[in-house]
Amino acid sequence: EFAEYVADFHQRKVIEIFENKDDKQTGILSFDDVEALKMGENFRSNDEQIESSKKFLSAQKEKQLDLPGFIKYASLLIHPLLKDKVFKQITTEYIQGPAPTVTTT
Repeated sequence: EFAEYVADFHQRKVIEIFENKDDKQTGILSFDDVEALKMGENFRSNDEQIESSKKFLSAQKEKQLDLPGFIKYASLLIHPLLKDKVFKQITTEYIQGPAPTVTTT
């Protein structure tokens, strides 16, 4: 019944996303913080993955996730066969912000 966790490289990047969002270094993210990440949308999750992640969140007693809970949540949303190139692009935007747009005049 437990989702398999994201693999090594992906897990390190998920941890970076958590740490980047946890700017007060409390070790906890509120559901509002987690939902603001729009991980289902950004990681192109399918309906089944999104439903599983919603069930996981609704089963939490407190409206927050610690790092292990966040990894499990992310594992539900990130398809294990997502191409590394796409994964790297998405996680880079989470960690560093969107790439700047170049305008020429």
